[in-house]
Formats: sequence, structure tokens, C-alpha cells
Amino acid sequence: MGFEMTQYIEEVEMITQVITALGVLIAVTAYSVSRKSLYLSTIEKCIEGFRNLKNLNKQPSREEIEEYVDLVNEELFYFQHGYLPIEIADEWIDGMIDFIPIFDKKGNVLNPNNSIQDLAEKHEKYFQNYPRVVTAFTVKGSHDFKLIYSSDAKSSTKRKSQRRKLIIEILKNLKVLKWYKPFQKRKIFKS
Repeated sequence: MGFEMTQYIEEVEMITQVITALGVLIAVTAYSVSRKSLYLSTIEKCIEGFRNLKNLNKQPSREEIEEYVDLVNEELFYFQHGYLPIEIADEWIDGMIDFIPIFDKKGNVLNPNNSIQDLAEKHEKYFQNYPRVVTAFTVKGSHDFKLIYSSDAKSSTKRKSQRRKLIIEILKNLKVLKWYKPFQKRKIFKS
């Protein structure tokens, strides 16, 4: 009876281990699916919010500017807390620098002709409740803004490189890269 009991206990332990392993596998899979679903729903929400702002390239109204600043703040929050992949942050910030004023340490707008004009002129008013946006878009490094906004096809490689340098500084300002340590080993920021 002792041998049979020992064998029975061993079988129960083995079955328990298999069930535990399956449970862990199911939990990991569910987490991964849930995370991807969160990414997709967040991305869809932000894209829809941007699409609803139809006049950003023209003469946006005060309400549209306020909505855009709020959307940018929300997106920066998602980047800052690792709720979206770094690839999305990279692409979206590349778009943001075509609309958002970029500041130096003294608060001077460095790209007044390449951002929403009313936003550049009245940035104190629009950004008063959005310190995250101001922090992100205040740069310390030197950037060639003429090249960043150039449409010359001959300088497209240099333009991409300058834009990438600016994007990386913005991400560093948000301390985003601390959340994405595993991604830093990959070549996310290609020139």
C-alpha cells in the first residue's frame, strides 16, 4: 500500500504541475491579448480624435487648437507611461512637430513659421494647463529647424536625421525611454 500511495501522490503532483503550467500559459496569453487590445483601442481613439480636427493645416479655430493641445497632452501621457509602443510615439511625435511650437529654455518659440500660428503666438494661454506638453517640446540641444522643415528632396536624408534627433530629445524630455529599455537595443530611431 505504501508504494501505491507514493505513486498516487507523485501522479497528483505531476497533474497539479501541468495544470499550474497551463494556468500560467493562459494568463500570459490573456495578458498579451489584453495589452494588444488596449494598444489598438487607444490608437484608434487618438487617430479618430486627430481626424476630427480638419483645419489644422489651414486656419484652425480656437476650439480646434484647444482640442489638439488636449489630444497631444493625452498622447504624450500614453507615451510617458508606456501605454503605446515606442514606434507609435516616434511616428506621432514626428507629426506633432509640424503643428506644436518648440521652445528653447527661455520660452522662445523656435519654429514660429512651422507650427500653428495662433498656438505659437498665444502659447502661454493654450498651454497653461498642459505642463507636460511644454516640458516635452522645450529643447536644450541645437537643432537645424530650417532643415527639419525643408521640402527639398535633395536634403531628405539629412532632414530625417535632424527630425529624429529632435524626436529623441522630446522623448527624453518626457522620460519615455526609461519605459522602453528593451526597445533601445533595437534600431527604432533609424536615420
